[in-house]
Amino acid sequence: MALLPENSEFYFAKPSINRGRHPEDYENLLQEAKIFYKIFDSVQEAYLSAKQQCTNEEMIFIGGSNFVVGEFLEKNLEISE
Repeated sequence: MALLPENSEFYFAKPSINRGRHPEDYENLLQEAKIFYKIFDSVQEAYLSAKQQCTNEEMIFIGGSNFVVGEFLEKNLEISE
């Protein structure tokens, strides 16, 4: 947690795979880190909330695992042919 940048907002979500860990399981670590965070039940919910809060000067980074990134891309990537 010490590597997380200061003055940022963090959105934690459980990927939709069985072995995915719900952020409530490690919320004590988030509290100890004294970061601003929100917890969501899905990657999509977290993304939509972050998108709603994000200004033109800010950036949304989606990471954590390939499962999280893949789930985001599956729901939001538009492929033009």
